[in-house]
Amino acid sequence: MIILDSGRVIDPANRIDGIRTVLIDGDHIREVREQPATPAEKLVHQVVDCRGQRARRRSTPERAPRSPAG
Repeated sequence: MIILDSGRVIDPANRIDGIRTVLIDGDHIREVREQPATPAEKLVHQVVDCRGQRARRRSTPERAPRSPAG
């Protein structure tokens, strides 16, 4: 599991715009919460300090830019 700790999350669909901790299990978001990662979680899981960063949930994957035909 990967924990994105204390980053700004903007999710208009759920009316979230604030500092949250996001738990990612495989390719699924397991939990979004206001509390930061606990010391026990930091020992067991990969934790990314996201203070000052933004995480935005996308409804569709981004597409790579197309190169000009030539």
